[in-house]
Amino acid sequence: MSKTFSSYSKSPGPETHLDLPDEFTDSSSMLYSMYLSRVEGFDKDQVQDWKGGADGVLVFTGLFAASLATFLVDSYKYLQPDTGDGTIVLLSQISQQLAGISNGSHISIPSTIPSQAAFHPSNAALWVNAFWYMSFIISLFCALLATLLQQWARRYARITQPRCSIHKRARVRTFYAVGVERFRFALAVEAIPTLIHLSVFLFLAGLVIFLFGVNQSIAYATLATTVACALLYTAATVLPSIYLDCPYQTPLSPLVWRLRRMLTSAVRYAAKRAVERLDKKKDKELPVSAPNDAKASTLRGVTIWLKGLSKLAVPTSLVKAAEAAALHKDVSPELDARALAWTLDTVDEEHELEQFSRGIIHWVKSKFVRSPANVIEKAVSMSELHPDLGRDISYLYIRSEDPGTLTDSKVLPPGVRDRRKDLCLRAMYEYPGAMLGVLRRADKDDSDTLRRAYRALLASEHSWKLAQDFIGPLKGKRVRTDLKSLETSPRPTLIPTFTSTCAPRPPSTISSSRTSSTSSRR
Repeated sequence: MSKTFSSYSKSPGPETHLDLPDEFTDSSSMLYSMYLSRVEGFDKDQVQDWKGGADGVLVFTGLFAASLATFLVDSYKYLQPDTGDGTIVLLSQISQQLAGISNGSHISIPSTIPSQAAFHPSNAALWVNAFWYMSFIISLFCALLATLLQQWARRYARITQPRCSIHKRARVRTFYAVGVERFRFALAVEAIPTLIHLSVFLFLAGLVIFLFGVNQSIAYATLATTVACALLYTAATVLPSIYLDCPYQTPLSPLVWRLRRMLTSAVRYAAKRAVERLDKKKDKELPVSAPNDAKASTLRGVTIWLKGLSKLAVPTSLVKAAEAAALHKDVSPELDARALAWTLDTVDEEHELEQFSRGIIHWVKSKFVRSPANVIEKAVSMSELHPDLGRDISYLYIRSEDPGTLTDSKVLPPGVRDRRKDLCLRAMYEYPGAMLGVLRRADKDDSDTLRRAYRALLASEHSWKLAQDFIGPLKGKRVRTDLKSLETSPRPTLIPTFTSTCAPRPPSTISSSRTSSTSSRR
């Protein structure tokens, strides 16, 4: 730049202004800023993930390499002749000579000693040392790669956040991000744990071979344990490709998924070609006058089956496949119900139940959730803490309306009290079966106090208004509610007669009804 920083940092006078360069005042800064604000958190999490993986590799390789070195100290001796063997031969010859001298007999002694040049290590020793040394080298190389990975992560975090204008910073970050994708940096990061696993299996293979030369019983026990571990590892590798919700995974699982994709592509291509051949064969051999012939029906069924195979599609990665399975229309309601049931089991405070009631009001109006009311009902049936959600919400309303009715009630500020009462009433009208439960408990509850509280809830002006809003779209239709059990009940009732048209009575009528009911009771 031709201008210095001091020219930008001077305080503007009464008739001057800051002469900023165009790159700081360009209209594109808003979108660039939005881009950088979003990728900042992504890059931070990515760098932390890289560093965390490298730390785990360094800890494991340090312990594993130290253990492996202990075995190598003893195993390399089997690759060279043992000098103790020659010493034993010489001592044996001397012992024979001394014995012959003492007996007065002559013993012929060979003029040469066994040559060490004719020594050949056994095949078992060769295999053991080959496996163990390869394992040792791979583990050390993984430690080196983990150290480099930490350095690469720090470098990426530094060079993608240069101290410059927002436009340059965005372009520099994108430039290096493209390089990360181009050179498959994520694949290189995943390759390090894969090499560690390979190193472990090489060590186990060498250990089994080594033990067969020492003691076969111990060797067979070690072999059985190694095979069991290998089978568990194979299962953890393959299961995610079969069951997409499987939490187990190994670095080789993405490779298995790629093999599945390749196999699916081959089946899809073969099915497509087979469908084309069947269509040609059907046009040539089958007469048009016999569409219901057995052969035609068989060909038609085979064609439909092959067309289904030709439309098979497998997502590019395990993560995308799991996302697609979770969002499937037949699975999502079950998942939504489980999520709500888990949330409901964590609700153990009044303010949390109030928050959940507010969520019910909006949940049942969702256009994204399939059958939202049914999902809530299923979630409540799965809940252990709130198996009767309608009753719990009605209790919350009663605690707010009349704190002395229930023993665990709390006196609330007027604003909180009114808000909670409104939310509870709305939630009970929206939640399927909640108001029906209130009607039943108002007539059959064992506590007279609760019966009066339920009936006061139903007869409240707010409840009538919500009922009118709730069934407002049904005006013009005759909607009757069967409350015969309430009407014929011998107990005194404060509930107005519901067996009328869908339009509820105005508040003035409710007030007169309350007065008449109170007079009759007196």
